[in-house]
Amino acid sequence: MIQNQIRQYARKMLADHYRREIERFPVQPSPANLERLRADRARLATQIEDVEDAIGRGEWESALWQLPRRYRWDFFALIQYELSDTEYGHMLAEVWQDTEWPSKNLHSWIQLFTNPRLRRELLMDPRRLGKLWSERWSLAEIRAAANRCNKRRGA
Repeated sequence: MIQNQIRQYARKMLADHYRREIERFPVQPSPANLERLRADRARLATQIEDVEDAIGRGEWESALWQLPRRYRWDFFALIQYELSDTEYGHMLAEVWQDTEWPSKNLHSWIQLFTNPRLRRELLMDPRRLGKLWSERWSLAEIRAAANRCNKRRGA
């Protein structure tokens, strides 16, 4: 049941993306432009099929990365309850890094990052996490770094 809703939503997102692209670049009726529109429709059909196959197999990350960037956050918010805790943490970190305007959905981001099922160590891959734990940071170093950032911003 939920997978059908997710499939419909993904299909709608992809169709919306291609509709916006066509509106952004209007074409005059010519054989070359009509051929381009046919190719776009074929690409859309293939992409919808690939996303639906990934959803059917429960490969959420694969489905997520096949969507255009502007729809990935919405898709993640939709599938978050289908993910294991480990998948949730890793995909949240990836979507966060991929988002262009996180402040647009700031309240929702705060809810996602304060979710009790999120364990902070899942936000980093093991290599980066190991590097972080191996380094010894003093309070003076942290304050110096914060001061440099504030000076750059003019704060």
